[in-house]
Amino acid sequence: MMKAALMEAWKFMKRTLVIALIAFATMVAGSDPAWAQAFPDRPVRIIVGYPPGGGTDLVARLVQQPLSTKWGQPVVIDNRPGANAIIATEAVAKAKPDGYTLLMAYATEVAVNPATMKKLPYDPVRDFTPIVQLAGAPLVLAVNPATAAKDVRELIALAKAKPATLAYSSSGSGSVHHFAGELFKLQTGADILHVPYKGSGPATADAVAGQVQATYASVASVLRFVQAGRLRALAVTSKKRSPQMPDVPSMVEAGLADFELTSWYGLLAPAGTSPEVVAKIHADVSAVLASAEIHKSFAVQGLDMAGGTPQAFGAFIRDEAAKFARIARSGNITLE
Repeated sequence: MMKAALMEAWKFMKRTLVIALIAFATMVAGSDPAWAQAFPDRPVRIIVGYPPGGGTDLVARLVQQPLSTKWGQPVVIDNRPGANAIIATEAVAKAKPDGYTLLMAYATEVAVNPATMKKLPYDPVRDFTPIVQLAGAPLVLAVNPATAAKDVRELIALAKAKPATLAYSSSGSGSVHHFAGELFKLQTGADILHVPYKGSGPATADAVAGQVQATYASVASVLRFVQAGRLRALAVTSKKRSPQMPDVPSMVEAGLADFELTSWYGLLAPAGTSPEVVAKIHADVSAVLASAEIHKSFAVQGLDMAGGTPQAFGAFIRDEAAKFARIARSGNITLE
């Protein structure tokens, strides 16, 4: 009987030792930089919260093939539009934090939604690990040529002289374009009505037609109309001029010292993704962004290359969230 008890005790000790060794090996593998260098060993998904053809989808597809080539694994773009990108963002927040499911984020997911919605199924800071900001793009404040204003100062004066008679179009309530218009009102005191549309196309078209006096839109949306004299560009919303519109001043140059609000795109991973995998993805994406071909592709689309560290991207997201929350409070912007 004693012998049987000793045998059972010995078996128990062996099982415990094996379990401990497996746990130790797993821990070592997960913290070993050499293990991270093997990433990825299967396809990587980049989830996009918008339909194919939009700006966020475009940025994802510009880096898709170079990353696939670099990794020797397919990079799959997974479009999951709907609910102001909440469906896609929640999916990534709840995904396994192993680096194989990433979010191509836009300002909406981490700045606009938290500023305009009381309840979200994700936390934009707590539930994600920043990897890298890929690109930014200014908006353009443009007016119909029939509008008397030839520059930003004249537009402000015109709006103050005739309150609530001028109107600007945006791609929709709660869009970055909408926030740009509300930031302009906040900083200048100009009373300009907001007219939301379902997309940039109709918003720009009605500005060209004179149905509204002004619009906030991407460089790509308005460039051909500006070149044809059918819209007059007054300023871009970035601190620097756009290479595609070198003759158009920035809002800062136009006299609004603190005005900066742009579209931007970046990669996020689920919270808990190992630092080694984050560093690997960051290094490889940064290498892709450094290529002359990608620079050219981004420039053609009116995108400014970004880059930077994960820490810098995280700080940028926090600053953006605070800025959008302030504008939302001032303009009483809600999406619920």
